[in-house]
Amino acid sequence: MQITDEEKQLIRDNLHYIPATGTLLWRDGSKFRPFIGAPVPMTSEQVGGKEVLTVWIGDKSFAAADVCWLLWKGRWPKHGVIFADKSTAGRKNLSASNLRLRRRPEYVKKGRAVWLPRELAERVADCLVFHGEGVLAGEMLEVLKKEYKR
Repeated sequence: MQITDEEKQLIRDNLHYIPATGTLLWRDGSKFRPFIGAPVPMTSEQVGGKEVLTVWIGDKSFAAADVCWLLWKGRWPKHGVIFADKSTAGRKNLSASNLRLRRRPEYVKKGRAVWLPRELAERVADCLVFHGEGVLAGEMLEVLKKEYKR
């Protein structure tokens, strides 16, 4: 999920991240004054069959791992963040040592990787699942590439 520059600034202005512990705190200059210095509450939501920790700032919600990456590395993760520890407890550990940048989605055709934009990769994956063994994978790839160029 991509966000606007205003949303990135909203995160930077209101939250502070401690990489060693994975703690998110309300920043001193935050407009949420009663909570300054307190840990940011996180909710757990089901997204695509996986449990995702989310952070709410006002009426906007963000994936907590992506917020941590932004505050730690200074840029929003284009394809999201994954965890080194894949266990349920590991997905709640937001320390910098547990965060990894997700690589670009890829589609393997005839033994070689073809890099695709996220939206296109998701559509190809849907087609592969729909068509079972993926007999039409090559044809679908060509059709989707033409559609994406428009």
